[in-house]
Amino acid sequence: MRHATAGFLSALVLCLPSSGRANGQGLTVVLELGKLPPGGTVRQSIPAETPIDIQVSDRVAGRTYQWSVVLRPIVMPPVSLTPPPVTRSVDPCEEFTRKTSEEEFAKIDEAAITRQLKALDALKHEQHIPDGCPGALNLQNAVAYAAPDSFYRTTVERGFELEVRFERLSDSKAVERTWTMVLSTGSRGQWRTTYGFAFAPDDDEHYFTQSVGTATEKSFQIKREAERGQAVFIPAVFFSWLPTARENKTWSGGLTAGLGFQGIPGGPDPVVFLGPSASWNQNLTLAAGVVARKVTRLHGKYVADQIVSENLTPDQLQQSTYKAQFFVALTLRLDTNPFAKPEKKEDKPKAE
Repeated sequence: MRHATAGFLSALVLCLPSSGRANGQGLTVVLELGKLPPGGTVRQSIPAETPIDIQVSDRVAGRTYQWSVVLRPIVMPPVSLTPPPVTRSVDPCEEFTRKTSEEEFAKIDEAAITRQLKALDALKHEQHIPDGCPGALNLQNAVAYAAPDSFYRTTVERGFELEVRFERLSDSKAVERTWTMVLSTGSRGQWRTTYGFAFAPDDDEHYFTQSVGTATEKSFQIKREAERGQAVFIPAVFFSWLPTARENKTWSGGLTAGLGFQGIPGGPDPVVFLGPSASWNQNLTLAAGVVARKVTRLHGKYVADQIVSENLTPDQLQQSTYKAQFFVALTLRLDTNPFAKPEKKEDKPKAE
């Protein structure tokens, strides 16, 4: 055994982990430490009866190395009675046919079938598989089977959705996997809620009693107040139907209904609206039609200009009754109800 301290070599041989080159006097073999993993072994054939010059490379300066050489005979193996395996060349067509058999395709998942078919097609061209090969025909059939194929045709009306279920069956006809697709035509339309004010004629008839008696005999006459020709406004919520076909129109018309309340004596009383409407860009609506609301009239037991013996109050003279009137309304589509009362926040007790 011999020890050596590493130093810089005058020349480095860059080749395999152990390489050899012939020189004028024999063969030079280089053990390249940088390319052979530690603990690894490299084998190389050398000619017999030829001088061998063994060299080492890639030593690190400052490190200490040692080497040893063992010469051992090669033991001849015993005579084997087992015949050597018969090797035969593999027919590319036969191997490709095996890879494209139904058994092999059955192992592929639906999510990977497209990628696998592309890989088999590339292999077919790489190995020059002829089109007449059974494997090429198998691949052609598999590509056609994986391609889009029509299995159902129908027409779906607006306001319906079609659910399609596709199932994969096992050899025993049991369901192995299910795929579901839902095709929707969308809603026929939607109800829109808008908020605004409606205006109707002030058709109330107000009455009072006027003294017409003497100092000794008191009497009063029922008189009607003069008409002012004014209008009343009523806050209301309106509901209208917007078909899907008109959603993207600048103007869309339809039928609208509304509900409001008016605060007359004895109220609030409900007010009902019904009529055509026209909406501009879905958010601004102009409506007109018939409104049913309570109006003030003279009580049924009295008539105008009637003489009574006592001074009657308006509540005694008048009564409310529903009447149909014309109305116009301007409404807006808002994301919150502007007529809702705000919630009262409870004051939290202060910590002492």
